[in-house]
Amino acid sequence: MKLTSRPHFSVAGCIASFVVFVGAISYGQGHKPNLLLREVTVIDATGAPPRENVDVLIRDERIEKIAPHIQPPPGAQLIQARGRFLIPGLWDMHVHIWDADLAFPLFLANGVTGVRNTGGRPDDLRRWREELREDRRLGPRLIACGPVVDGAPPIHPDHSVVVENATHGSLAVDNLKSQGWDFIKVYDNVPGDTYFAVAAEAKKVGIPFVGHVPLSVTAIEASDAGQKSIEHLDGLDYVISPVGDRLRRDRLDRIGRPPQPGDMMKVPLRIANEINQLADTYDEKRAADLCARLVRNDTWQVPTLSVARVYASIGSTVLYQDERLKYVDRPERDAWDHNPIVHLDIPEYVAARKRAFQLAMRIARAAHREGVPFLAGTDSGGVPYLYYGFSLHDELALLVEAGFTPLQALQAATLDPARFLGFPDSGTIEVGKRADLVLLTADPLADIHNTRRIEAVILKGRFHDQRELDALLNAAANRVK
Repeated sequence: MKLTSRPHFSVAGCIASFVVFVGAISYGQGHKPNLLLREVTVIDATGAPPRENVDVLIRDERIEKIAPHIQPPPGAQLIQARGRFLIPGLWDMHVHIWDADLAFPLFLANGVTGVRNTGGRPDDLRRWREELREDRRLGPRLIACGPVVDGAPPIHPDHSVVVENATHGSLAVDNLKSQGWDFIKVYDNVPGDTYFAVAAEAKKVGIPFVGHVPLSVTAIEASDAGQKSIEHLDGLDYVISPVGDRLRRDRLDRIGRPPQPGDMMKVPLRIANEINQLADTYDEKRAADLCARLVRNDTWQVPTLSVARVYASIGSTVLYQDERLKYVDRPERDAWDHNPIVHLDIPEYVAARKRAFQLAMRIARAAHREGVPFLAGTDSGGVPYLYYGFSLHDELALLVEAGFTPLQALQAATLDPARFLGFPDSGTIEVGKRADLVLLTADPLADIHNTRRIEAVILKGRFHDQRELDALLNAAANRVK
């Protein structure tokens, strides 16, 4: 059944979408009509059964009413949506945005109406947040940390605050908090005493801290210290294996050590050896104990299983010839083509990366089974062959493969991000909530892959139909040629 809308979008409206896409700041100044979706199936993400053939009335960016046969207000935009499925707007809880003019349209076209940016250029992020808040730019709700907090030497010196002692750590938290960032992100090389100072100061001033688990601490210590989310299941494998702590300390000892002749040739084999040892010594009892600690401390996991799958796909023509490469800037594509991590064709390394993916899936499956809370995130913009917007749907499918039901996977990108971020106005389809919604042509609870079957996106109460979404994708593809 073809979705129909009254009144139809004007040519001027379509042109406005293109103008915003290329960086102008004219979006959102006009009047937003009331919007009434007719006879849609609502999957509200609360856990309640779907509600079939109900109407949803949206007024002033909020959901005003959900019921059968709602009388349309005068002048309302009517959308006949029988046979369609309405879900909350999706969140990608781990991204790195470098070019909003490219990334934001791709997010929107894929139903991603909220993102948590976990590292990037502070000036750009600050400007984009302001433009989004003032409706001068079309894009997802943006939560950001600004520069990451790392030790010496920093992994990403272009967007890091380097802290080398406890005093530095406390001051970094205070400064980032005063600059208005939403959370603190810690990284690999933060020293142990500095890490705990960051944790204590973050708790004192009331700002969440998340991130990697630095090599100087264990995942248990990070959880006990109050780290709110652990990205990439970082450090969990070291705790689960009886040899993990020795391997972690070996890596820690190498930080800052001057490279010796031949070291670079040894790195892939060293990585492979570590992966194999951790996979061979997976301990069910240790895993259960760790999961119990994570549950008790309410430590969320953002597993980014898509990252592990990319690394497990070295040599795959599917990876290197993905049709979504048309949405990636040429300089970025060139960098991907020469990135050794995803092109290093050493048999032992390739085999170990496949084992690492299966290990990540095993850990995610065990943690989910034990009740550890999860969020869906991709690391798009941070890892090659991951794509803004598109890769979130891949991540949801991987969560289902790891043991989540389709509803649980959907909640990891809707209800749960809202809970994690403390946004009571978002994450579900209920009266009073923000009208950030996605209209699908097929049931995502029957098959999680159906989250890709997007017919329209509603952002802050404004309806974007298939023509607009296709226009955004086409403009993105044309822009990067």
